[in-house]
Amino acid sequence: MPQSLESKALSRIAFGSCHSRNAFDNGNDAAIGSPPISIWDVIRREVNPQAFLWTGDAVYPPRKVKGDAPLHVLIDEYRNMLFNSSIGYSSFRKGIVVSGTWDDHDYGGNDRGKELPSREKRR
Repeated sequence: MPQSLESKALSRIAFGSCHSRNAFDNGNDAAIGSPPISIWDVIRREVNPQAFLWTGDAVYPPRKVKGDAPLHVLIDEYRNMLFNSSIGYSSFRKGIVVSGTWDDHDYGGNDRGKELPSREKRR
């Protein structure tokens, strides 16, 4: 289990925002038949961070959702990111500290936040 940010001297930190679970390299330079390369694979390979800090928009509601996303849709998106191994985030976070902040899409809509119902539950 990774230590908290307060108790660990860090020398390699990665920052990120605006995660799209559908964004990955389709393998233009990958061997035929190899799995797609996720952004999480690239960050791990290039930075090998001890910590990752979200600067907002860890998930986006699916495009089919218009307007403010219901809370259950956001929960499904977070769970998918955490547990769907094809996205790569679940294996990326093993052994590192992950922390961060929220931004508008984390709350469920574009340029939304404090005015949304159930704001605290949306964090």
